[in-house]
Amino acid sequence: MGVNEYGLAVAMTFVMTAPQKIQAGFNSCFIVRYLLEKAKDTKQAISLLCNLPIASNCNILLADKSGRMVVVECTPSVKKI
Repeated sequence: MGVNEYGLAVAMTFVMTAPQKIQAGFNSCFIVRYLLEKAKDTKQAISLLCNLPIASNCNILLADKSGRMVVVECTPSVKKI
């Protein structure tokens, strides 16, 4: 978990993924780092996250200083906000 200079907090939980279902893409730790470096708020983080290739199952938690909070459930093939 981390908080950037804009007040965006990003955290993750990872979910075990069957080895044959893992794909090329970002894992949960790299997603947190990427969003903290690139996004200023929850809306921008969602936009960035929706365009990232995801390697394995994880949940990404986002909250910004305005109070907007979401959880994004990610798999290599689907993202649910």
